[in-house]
Formats: sequence, C-alpha cells, structure tokens
Amino acid sequence: MIGTQRKWRPSGRIGRAGGATLAVLAAGIIIQAAHAEPGPSAVLHGRTDGRVRFTGDWVPVAASDKTFGRYAERSDTKGASVELDFCGTSVGLVHQAGGLGWEWGVITPDTGRALGLAEVRIDGGPPVEIDTSRDGRTLLAKGLPAGRHRVVVTNLGASRSPGGSGTIVVKGFWVDAGEIPDDTVRRAWLAADAVRGGEGWRARAAERAAAVKTADDLRRLEDLVAASRDMEAAAEKLRALTADPPASPMAERERRYWTPNGETQAYLARLAALRKEADAPLAKADAFRYDEADRAPFAGVMAELRRCADRVDAFFQEEVRRLPPILFFTGSPLKSGAAPNHIWQSQPLGNTWGCSIRTWDPAHPDRPAKVLFEEADSAIYDLNLSYDARTVFFSMRRGRAQ
Repeated sequence: MIGTQRKWRPSGRIGRAGGATLAVLAAGIIIQAAHAEPGPSAVLHGRTDGRVRFTGDWVPVAASDKTFGRYAERSDTKGASVELDFCGTSVGLVHQAGGLGWEWGVITPDTGRALGLAEVRIDGGPPVEIDTSRDGRTLLAKGLPAGRHRVVVTNLGASRSPGGSGTIVVKGFWVDAGEIPDDTVRRAWLAADAVRGGEGWRARAAERAAAVKTADDLRRLEDLVAASRDMEAAAEKLRALTADPPASPMAERERRYWTPNGETQAYLARLAALRKEADAPLAKADAFRYDEADRAPFAGVMAELRRCADRVDAFFQEEVRRLPPILFFTGSPLKSGAAPNHIWQSQPLGNTWGCSIRTWDPAHPDRPAKVLFEEADSAIYDLNLSYDARTVFFSMRRGRAQ
C-alpha cells in the first residue's frame, strides 16, 4: 500500500495521499491510483481478451506504448467504459499517458492536448478518479480478498489540464496476487484468473482455487485451465464469425448507398445461417462446468465446436476458390510517406531489398504463384490494376545507391 487516510468519505472525490487517490473499501483494502509495473507473476489481459469488455463508443488506434501489442482502444465519449472480471488480490490498468498528438496516425505521448480523467470502481464500490495523462501503468487496487472481482473504468469526458481532452486510451489490465504469502495458494488464484471461456468455466475455476491446499489441488486446477483454453481456442473462430463489417464511418456511409445484388445477398444469408448454427455449441461452451473425473461431456462439446468450425472452413474455402486471380507484390514496402522527393523515406522497412509482382489463382490453391516481374535491388511501394484488368501500374525505387 502507498498510504492510508483517517477519514473515509464514501462518495465524490475520495482524497489523496502521497500523490495518489485512495479509497478505503474495508480493513486492509485500498483502491488507489498510483504508478506501478506488473510483477513477474502478473496475468495480463489485453484489449482483444474476451474478458475485457468495452461498452459505448471506442475505436482501435495505434499507440506508441507497445504493451499488449501496437494497438489500443480510444474513447472520446463521456460514459464509455471498459470492465474486467478477474480473480486475484490486485489489479492495474495499462493506458496511454501524455497528450493526444498524432504522427502518421499513431498516438504519441507528451504532445497536444492532455488525455483525460476516468472513474474506477471495484466490485461496485465507491468511485476513484484517475488522471490517464499521468504514467501509463496505474495500480487500481491491492489488498482485495482472494476471489472473484470486477473492475470498471469509465471515461469522465474531462481533463485536469486547461485545454485538455476528454479522451482516454486503454490497452488492457494486469492482475496479480502478490499479497498472498502461501506460494501454492497464490499460484492457484493466478491460475484461476488465467481461465478462458464463459461463466461456467470462471465459476468452476474460482471454486477450485478457493479449495486449493496442496500441490495436487493446484495441478487439478491447472488441468482445468488448460482444458478451458482448448475449448476457447476451438470456439474462437465461431465467435468471430459475422455477416457485418467492423463498424466505421466509411462502412456506415457505404451502407447508405450500396444495395447488395442477389449473389451477395445469398452469401450474407449463408454467413448468418452459419453464425446461427454456431450459437448452440457456443452456448454449451460458455456454460460448461468441467469435471476432470468425467471428460466425456468435455469431449462431446469439443466435437460439436470442431464440426461447426469445419463447416465454416469448408464454406470459406469454396468462396475463395470462386475468386478471380489475385495480383500482388512481395518484398518489404517503403517507409510511410515514401515519395520521389523524400529519398530518406524511400528505404525498405528493415533495409531488406528485393521485390516481385505475382499472380495467384485461388481456383488452384495447390499451384504456386506466377512471377510477372522481379528485381533484387529494388523496392515497390504502390501497385494498381487498370479497369479492364489488363495493365499493371506500379511505383518503385530502383537501386540501393539512389
């Protein structure tokens, strides 16, 4: 803990100690906003983790902080929130700090308008305000009872800095149980937090973690976690299946003016039917309660998921085979913003030279692509096809010494 306070005001701004906002939830438990780094035993939950749930208006953006990968979720809307159900005794937030600046579409720190404020609640308790323009790793709570918890982070749409923004940029959470002295018990709760799947899996893992006393108990819990990951991997393809494109202003604009023809309507209808077929096995996977003494039900649900996934694969393979020949170029493209009058930008990424233009016929996936053009000391950075599909136009830098 980084400090305590003598008086507890259960609503509004809770108070500050040592430069951090604190709220005492119960004896020995503190929700706080202080810089911290995930420990070596921490379990990480990035933006694409199914247990990290975004509500309201969020858009993916590239961020300079590479924790959890290059991308983050950005919200400019007051009331937009992100939440995580977790098992452990402490939880932290990974977010973009600094200001809202842009460099080739990437959010950069310490430039532009300061990023905004967010409200944090643990298990529905009193709110604590955090300033996301500070640091990039904020410890939200520690000293929680070992068990299941929920953290909710909500955009307040405001900033402490004059002229600041109401934007927050979230990359994910980390969860730990470092306050538990018993190594076996600590590992049990971290294993329970690593479980995948729906409510049935999470409830079963929490029950098991609470009962762990020996290494054998821990091994059985770890077997449950491994089984949950196997089932989630089988379900992942079905969860992602949709007939709708990702939401974006461009997609919404096209929807207003585009009328699908009969062939497209049939394709979308088949996608919707496949998604409906997936609902039943996915519901079974979400509600499944694993019993290591009887793996037959587990094997049955896994078989259903795989049969459904095989039907999805067969459908898409057939659709791909119907595509016309594909034209593409290979080799490292030039750096962003490459142009003839910006030679410093016209270096291939990774300084790897060599390029080619090829065609590939999806109707014959076993045949290699046909090479139309190649050069060892050049780099292509733009390629277009004429309207009649008979002429290829491309831009390239020829010669390393240029």
